[in-house]
Amino acid sequence: MRLLFITLLTLTTLLADKQEAEKALDTAEKVVDVIQAVQSVQEMEKQIEQIKKDIKEDGHNYKVSLSYTYFAYENFRRLYREGWGLSGDNSELRYATLGISFLPNTWNIKISTSKILKEEAGTDGTFQFATQYGSKKDTEFTNVYMKPITRSWGDVGFGYMHFIFTNIVTNYNGGGSTFQVVDVATAPAEASIAYTQETTRYYITYNVPTTSWLPRGFGFKYEQEETDHGMPVAIGKYAHKPQGTISRLGLGISLTDEELESGFSFKNLYYSRGQNSYEYFDYSISTPVTFELTSQKIDMEIALAKRWENGKIIYTSFGATRESFDKIPDAITELKFNVGTVF
Repeated sequence: MRLLFITLLTLTTLLADKQEAEKALDTAEKVVDVIQAVQSVQEMEKQIEQIKKDIKEDGHNYKVSLSYTYFAYENFRRLYREGWGLSGDNSELRYATLGISFLPNTWNIKISTSKILKEEAGTDGTFQFATQYGSKKDTEFTNVYMKPITRSWGDVGFGYMHFIFTNIVTNYNGGGSTFQVVDVATAPAEASIAYTQETTRYYITYNVPTTSWLPRGFGFKYEQEETDHGMPVAIGKYAHKPQGTISRLGLGISLTDEELESGFSFKNLYYSRGQNSYEYFDYSISTPVTFELTSQKIDMEIALAKRWENGKIIYTSFGATRESFDKIPDAITELKFNVGTVF
């Protein structure tokens, strides 16, 4: 009996010690959680103070940019040489762009919109004699871009772009030759047509950290685009408003106006491949049609800039873009000349 009592007393003591140990362990874990929470708060406070310091040193928390751009657009201009019986024509724009960057040292949110100063659609009076398809909309360029993630492993940005302008398609062979607009029920044979193109593009950018063997701004870009850009679909046939979706993945260099440094540099130097899918109703055969293309796009822009210590920039740039397709023996070409400043 005495032995049993001693055994029970020993077990009770051990159980009490275990419970005390568990309580002590729980308390220690809670203390560790509190310490980690305090460290997180302190780290956030340091980041906030750094943001305040950056804004104070910069003098304000926004930047303004102005630019003047000459833009030339060539839409399958040489397709007639391949015997397709039609081709696109030139469009030229001159526009001024106002951009405002909010929180340039942190989120770097930039909103820019353009005012069209002059628009010329078609050459040799093509637009004057072209049949207008649909109501003509005012030309528009709008862009929103933000780069909120800047870390030691790289920068991540998000963008949105919307643009509208006039496209011209013509037989370009003369001699009374015509082509057919297949996605309009009552379309006669046409010598030239004009219509408004509208495109919306969403994109994500990732720039790797600058190293001794990688140029500044090098990285990847993914684009998702919705467009009603007209496309030649067969010899002598054209769909002027197909519903298109395009996915592109690109590799190269991409810098914003605010990221330019003094001297010559590539503002853009990108190669991308795209998967293009278009849908329209072909009234010539009374059938909905879906066709897919693979595209390749080269985008190059060279800039000469002067940058001051206070962050003000003045620059000029020249750029060219060419997008080709696997089933169409011609390409879309863009040329751009730009003069701008950031202050």
